[in-house]
Amino acid sequence: MSSENSEISTVIKNTYQDIYDTFCSAPDSSVIIAHFGRFSQDLVNSISEGVENILISNDVKKNMIKRMFSVLIEGLQNIRIHGGSDADDQQIGHVIVLRMGADYRVSFGSYASDEDRSFLTKHLDNINEKSLEEVKAFYLDVLSKGFLSNKGGAGLGFITIALKSKSAIYYAFHPIDYKDLYYFEFSVELNLD
Repeated sequence: MSSENSEISTVIKNTYQDIYDTFCSAPDSSVIIAHFGRFSQDLVNSISEGVENILISNDVKKNMIKRMFSVLIEGLQNIRIHGGSDADDQQIGHVIVLRMGADYRVSFGSYASDEDRSFLTKHLDNINEKSLEEVKAFYLDVLSKGFLSNKGGAGLGFITIALKSKSAIYYAFHPIDYKDLYYFEFSVELNLD
């Protein structure tokens, strides 16, 4: 690992620890899974399948499992494909899945540039100001028009997360005091219908 990667990892790890401590402080909550570090396609598959198996073994309703799986896939792929890369072209980020009774909270994070921050703020605010019905219509509109994000994606990931979670997407950009980068964290809640 280069000294630049080591420096980035240390700065981000401290930010992640603060996020983890705050996110997991909810009363009567338990951590299902937490990962901080590099992301690969194998890790994305392993985490999503692992959480699905945990939920199945805990007799969680099938609808909640499907919703959780969709949110996890979209969030993890967002980190893996669109997250900022270190000097070795590896994405560093986090995922935390927290259970609170019958409900769940999921947090994702990766680092982002100032340009990413501007685009994501506009995109997420646009999604969050819509009702669930409006988000569904927006999804179909984006799907038919082929809107492209600044990273080349269709912009459907966050819309899908909002649809499947039926939640606002809470987000923050934590300055990490390294080359004008931010640690971008977003989370959603999945409540029983």
